[in-house]
Amino acid sequence: MSEKPNVKLPPPAIYAAAVALGLAVEWLWPWSAFAGWPRWMLAGALAGPALALAAWALITFRRADTAVEPWEPARNLVTHGPYSHTRNPMYVALTLLTAGVAVAADLPWVLLAVPLAVLVTDRHVIRREEAHLAHVFGDAYRAYRDRVRRWL
Repeated sequence: MSEKPNVKLPPPAIYAAAVALGLAVEWLWPWSAFAGWPRWMLAGALAGPALALAAWALITFRRADTAVEPWEPARNLVTHGPYSHTRNPMYVALTLLTAGVAVAADLPWVLLAVPLAVLVTDRHVIRREEAHLAHVFGDAYRAYRDRVRRWL
């Protein structure tokens, strides 16, 4: 096993590709689904917590002196802060933020592409990270994995 997680796709690029796909479909078949104040309430309810969660996760990683980039080797196993609630708070935040922006911009096709980004991230990023963490941290990671859910 490699000392790195062997992640090939940066998660922001995965979500950007989902946005691009949604915009392409929007160009072909324009669709408006969000209007008025409920649009802004929903967008804020998604994006606000996303930004807070992302900041909390990044700060927690920095304080633990471990790599934020998923293609770099983990130096420390982080199981506290937001990582005590979800094993992937940065990806949860990226998902919520993308959904919030889609709602705010009234781009329902982009919102419908978000689950595709989640699926690609789960299969091509998270699974590689988990194999790396299990290799590096062994039983400590397996116990953490058994205790905390992957997404929510």
